[in-house]
Amino acid sequence: SLGGSIVASESVPVNTSDLRSTIARVLSKNPDAVFFSSAYQAGAFLRQFRTLNPNIPVYGNDTMCVADTLTAAGPAAENARCGNVVLDESRSEIKAFRQALENKFGKSPSSLFYAALGYDSVSLIRKELKLNSGARRMLLGVEDRTSQGVFDVLPTVLEIKNGTMRSIANH
Repeated sequence: SLGGSIVASESVPVNTSDLRSTIARVLSKNPDAVFFSSAYQAGAFLRQFRTLNPNIPVYGNDTMCVADTLTAAGPAAENARCGNVVLDESRSEIKAFRQALENKFGKSPSSLFYAALGYDSVSLIRKELKLNSGARRMLLGVEDRTSQGVFDVLPTVLEIKNGTMRSIANH
């Protein structure tokens, strides 16, 4: 267990363009990092978030790392990171993941993608943030990242740099 806690959880209606009041509520809780998951609002979120706080790391799932986000956010997307997964259902670890879900829920999932995406997005963020008594947060370097997830479904981290997305960790 890496520690840490969720200090705020907010939701916004689809097609909300002004996210500043939501962002302000989250920032009032002094988070070490922010995770944002929305299929259509990541660009607006990043642009408004960076105006209110340019320093707190922002993470998301695959829906943040799309071309529309880069266009909508512009330079505000810089350094945002997204957890994502690659699924090859012939691999033993993917088969084990499917079996674990079947055992847990009593039936086979119709799709592994979102289950694996959610699991590994959160797992990567937990690995990325390491809390210790001397600092509020410390970002781990690429050399410290390992694939030690329960199901190990080929996670990767994408980072937005210079207006493009690049993989910074493929476990």
